[in-house]
Amino acid sequence: MARLGRPELDDGVVMVALAGTLDLAAARGLREQLDDVLDRFPRSDVALDLSGVDFVDSSGLGLLLGRFRRLKASGRALRLVGVRESVDKVLRLSGFHGIMEIDPLPRVEPPGAQP
Repeated sequence: MARLGRPELDDGVVMVALAGTLDLAAARGLREQLDDVLDRFPRSDVALDLSGVDFVDSSGLGLLLGRFRRLKASGRALRLVGVRESVDKVLRLSGFHGIMEIDPLPRVEPPGAQP
């Protein structure tokens, strides 16, 4: 089950952290919570921090795409930040990199790895 953090407004951008799995079980509740955030900040772009998300399925992709479309229709933007490598692969395969800004987590080399 996914959890939504408390929204924080910073320089006109609302940052919201998500944690857990973005799947069918979580999508409906998160959709309502995220729509509430969009309604409370009607002039702000939104950045979703996905560093705590470890899995996303088609329902989670639909959730993200729906919020992207809603924001775009009102002249706002959605940015995904802190995206884990496993989630980023799903986003790439689904074409999300072609429509929205996505900032993956930097890859951390294991201790002792040669550059």
